[in-house]
Amino acid sequence: MQPPHLSLTTWCVIAIAATIFFLVFMVALMPTPKSKKKICLAPVAGAAYAVGDAWVKSRSLEDALILYSLAVGGIPLVFVGHRKKMRREVLDYEQNGRTPENSKASPLMVVQAVAVIAVGLALVGWLL
Repeated sequence: MQPPHLSLTTWCVIAIAATIFFLVFMVALMPTPKSKKKICLAPVAGAAYAVGDAWVKSRSLEDALILYSLAVGGIPLVFVGHRKKMRREVLDYEQNGRTPENSKASPLMVVQAVAVIAVGLALVGWLL
């Protein structure tokens, strides 16, 4: 099955939608104004990395937008259903400067992360 050929404009729209999804989900997940501001910088850093990586490796901007969209759109999916735990841990980190020693990802969160990564890699392999 051949991947769809989408124009650069379409990938820009997809990247913007992925960024909005990331910001809406992740900002709501953060417990304090400080953490909300920090999480807003993540898409900026991701975009800078994607463009820089495309430039250094002579990739097309379309490829960079594919990678950016999958990464930024996939990160929130790892945290679906774990809002209380994540808010608690981020708050603890901000107050104490570290995460608690007994802090571990739940088995469900690990499965979600593995599934998101596997689907993301499959999509990268198919789209690139």
